[in-house]
Amino acid sequence: MNSCADEIYAYLVSRMGNRFDADDVFQSTFFKVRRFLPSFRGDSSPTTWVMRIAMNEASSFRQRKARELLLLAPGEALPQPGPDGTGYDPVQAETVQDVAAGMRHLPGDLRDVLYFYYYKEMPYEKIAQLIGKPVGTVKSRLFRAKEELKAFMEAHRDHRTQ
Repeated sequence: MNSCADEIYAYLVSRMGNRFDADDVFQSTFFKVRRFLPSFRGDSSPTTWVMRIAMNEASSFRQRKARELLLLAPGEALPQPGPDGTGYDPVQAETVQDVAAGMRHLPGDLRDVLYFYYYKEMPYEKIAQLIGKPVGTVKSRLFRAKEELKAFMEAHRDHRTQ
């Protein structure tokens, strides 16, 4: 189980939007893993099983806190200028900020599918197994997520140019 801890933590930081909430959910996830380990049937890989617990814990935490959560991609910080002042692209920085804002507006089920598909580069089948839904549902959620993100980006761009 230890081998998946980094992957689970990266997901939780992304889903929760900050390390404080991610720490709380990470801890509750592994309390549940320890508690329910004897009942693990082996129908899926241990990593998939633990990730599903983490997803459920993140959803429960969100409901308890009743606030919108920010999805940040692990390692997706805004580009910073190098020591010589090069390497910073303001257009790219603005795009990253816009995408992050758009992700915040997506419902959790759409955000998760988008995250696993693009940031974790998981195939449809693995995402379907992880979220416990058919592959067709994964595809439709991914399509809806992209459409909603595109609409947000276009509206945001139009609003900024006015």
